[in-house]
Amino acid sequence: MSIRGWSMWRMRMRLAMVSRRCSKVGEGVGGMGPIWPSRHISSARYSGEGRYAGGTCRCSCLNPLATRAVYTFTGFPETPVRHLYLHHDGYPTGAAWRFAEALREAPEPDSFLVAFLSTQPNAEPIQSPEQAADAEYRYLVQLVPDAAPHLQVQCWRRIPGGDSWNPRCGPMSLATFIRRFLPGGISD
Repeated sequence: MSIRGWSMWRMRMRLAMVSRRCSKVGEGVGGMGPIWPSRHISSARYSGEGRYAGGTCRCSCLNPLATRAVYTFTGFPETPVRHLYLHHDGYPTGAAWRFAEALREAPEPDSFLVAFLSTQPNAEPIQSPEQAADAEYRYLVQLVPDAAPHLQVQCWRRIPGGDSWNPRCGPMSLATFIRRFLPGGISD
C-alpha cells in the first residue's frame, strides 16, 4: 500500500469510528444524516469544532486519534540510555517516517540520536518506558559498535488494555525497517 493509500485508509477508519461513536454526527448543516466514509474522503476536513464534511458534532469524540509510542536509544555517545515519549504516529509507518527524517538530517549512525531529537521537538524525555502506560508501541534503537557502526531497531506492540509487550518486528537494521514500513520512502 502506498503512503497516500495508507493515509486515505487511516482517514476512513477515523471517520468510521466517529460515525459509530457519536449519535450527534450529521445533525448539522441541512440535516445531512450520518457522515460515513466515502471515496470523496479527501474533502472531509476537521475544523476543530467537530465538523466533518458538512456534519457537526459538539461532543469530544472528534479529537484526533493518537497512537502513542516510547522510543529507547542505547549505545549512543554521551547518552548510554535515553527514553522518549511521543503522543502520535507511533505505529511502525509513523516510526519509519520519523527515522527517515532523522537519517536525512544526519546520515552518520553516531549522530542519529541528536538528529532524531532535532526533528522531533515534541518528544518528551521520560525515565523509563513504564512511565508511558498508554503507549501502544515501543521501539529500541541501538547503535551497534562495530568496525562499521550501524543502527538496529526492534519493535513491540501492546494490545490496548493489556500489560505485556508483544514482539512486532526485529531486531533488524534501521534501513531495513524503513524499507519495510515506508516502502515509498519520503519525498524531499
